[in-house]
Amino acid sequence: MSNIQIPGLLAREHWQAKSHFHPLTDQEVLQLVLDKVQRFQHLNRPLVLLDLDSTLYEVAPRSLKILKEWLETSPAIPTELRTALEDLKLYQMGYSVKDTLRNIGFPVKTPEFEKIAEDIKVFWWDRFFTSNYLLHDCPYPGAVEYANALYDAGADLCYLTGRDNTRMRKGTEQNLVRDGFPYFTQGTRLIMREHAHWSDALHKTHQIQLLSNESHLVASFENEPINLVEMSKIAPQALHVFVDTVCSDTLVELGQNLYRIKGFELVRALTVQSSLNQ
Repeated sequence: MSNIQIPGLLAREHWQAKSHFHPLTDQEVLQLVLDKVQRFQHLNRPLVLLDLDSTLYEVAPRSLKILKEWLETSPAIPTELRTALEDLKLYQMGYSVKDTLRNIGFPVKTPEFEKIAEDIKVFWWDRFFTSNYLLHDCPYPGAVEYANALYDAGADLCYLTGRDNTRMRKGTEQNLVRDGFPYFTQGTRLIMREHAHWSDALHKTHQIQLLSNESHLVASFENEPINLVEMSKIAPQALHVFVDTVCSDTLVELGQNLYRIKGFELVRALTVQSSLNQ
């Protein structure tokens, strides 16, 4: 990414620090969405949008598998880097190759490491965006339970993802069924990116415009700031929730009137509470 800073645009940590998030706990945010679903369930089932990568699913196992394969076929690289990569742990995986190398103490600052990072990225790119490697993804703790709680409370669920439809639909559907997310049932759908040249943000803003016209959108869950900001502008009446896992360093304008959670791990208590309140 260019180092040129555009006035008014921030990336990652700076965006989170400066954007407006309601001062609620994870449990309060998750309960708020459930309550809103129940409040509007008489309106032909309210709609909740759920992103997949780094929102419902941890994709680090997919990237780790690919990186280990690259290491097995890679040419000579510095011994200390090879040792570090052989011992690479899941928690050390970053959003990008450069993030991962930085996490294990090898920031990309020289032409040698720039080339290594680019070689890994090319190898990773050809595999990450295919169904063959999706089986390594794992739902975040509580994600399956929360999706089911939303569905049981009366929500239609739309899995809105930037994954390529042609290359990744089969594996995506297999995972949703494997892991127990509501799918292949009335009120659920999977919308994937049809146009390869469209960015994730363009794809999602296009879809949310269509969905807002046909459904009562009550909430969206998303890990990418640029997607969340754009969707919140199109549908300001909805609760837009930033899932604070990993995200790109794309520059984006400040977010307003947003919610934030670290994850879905408190969902079991929420489900009981929600049932008692019905």
